[in-house]
Amino acid sequence: MVSKAYLAFRQHLGTTAQKKRLTVDVAHHIWLESSYGRFDIIDVALGGVKVVAQTYLGNHCKIQFEVQSSSPTTRSMIKEKMLDTFYAEVKWSNPVGSLRYLHGLEFVGLNNDQKQFVLDMVLEGRVVPKFLASV
Repeated sequence: MVSKAYLAFRQHLGTTAQKKRLTVDVAHHIWLESSYGRFDIIDVALGGVKVVAQTYLGNHCKIQFEVQSSSPTTRSMIKEKMLDTFYAEVKWSNPVGSLRYLHGLEFVGLNNDQKQFVLDMVLEGRVVPKFLASV
């Protein structure tokens, strides 16, 4: 049995599994770009995102991403919070369909305010809630 202190410590470090996931609304299309191509965001959680891409990424890779959006308002809000570029670590990768891959990305170096901003965008209607058991 895991102690409450250990769970609190892991939560403080941001290493606990995220249960609440929020699906990105296509109407406010937001995607990521890197030197490896375009990554469409499927859903978000406090600690990271699930993306789909044509590029396979290996576990534990740390990659710099640029956040892109079709909405000028959303782009300016993201830039204001200094989230237009960030690093993420690949936690898992799975093939889906022909030459498409799902990736679980964990945010690296974002502070709690920046992580909360992502969820606030969700609550303001920019994404639609969806609850999944795990990443």
